Amino acid sequence: MSALKYILIQNTIIMKKIKYLTIITLIIISVFACKREVSEPEIYDISFSLKNSNGMDSIVKEGVAGEMLTITVKTDANFCVIWPSGISDPLKSEVNPEADSVDIHGVVMRRCDDYSVYQQQMLTGAYGHVMQQLIDMSGFTLEYQDEETEEPGYLSPGEYVVTVIATKDGYNGSFKNTTVTRTIKIN
Repeated sequence: MSALKYILIQNTIIMKKIKYLTIITLIIISVFACKREVSEPEIYDISFSLKNSNGMDSIVKEGVAGEMLTITVKTDANFCVIWPSGISDPLKSEVNPEADSVDIHGVVMRRCDDYSVYQQQMLTGAYGHVMQQLIDMSGFTLEYQDEETEEPGYLSPGEYVVTVIATKDGYNGSFKNTTVTRTIKIN
């Protein structure tokens, strides 16, 4: 009778060891899964398109001032912000309403979506445009317009530097950004 009792006790101890090892293994696996390193997002392509006479998007190398330009970014990022550089609204001086307000960095901007101006002045009125994810999840798109006036973003001919910041988020709050710039000519 004591041999049977001994075997039952040994089996109970072995089962408890297996149970605890399984729990510890699951905890270790879940901790390492959450600590996974985030890779930098890839930006595969940035394209510009205008609506043709049929209302369909046609990819273009150059835009047209006063027409709605669609910007598409192909990327594996989770989030994408674009700074197209077409909106530049200087703050007017309170002393002389005809003149722009200036400080040690240059002209003070009321609103601006030029990333280089934002980097130089840490401008509070500067903003990037959050892009909408494509249906097939292959990237992001934006019909570029001034949200305040609802006019197309590029109203004047010239060359504009478009800055795209793609972000990939991690599980533990970490993230990585990739920044790419392109120049577009507007006629």
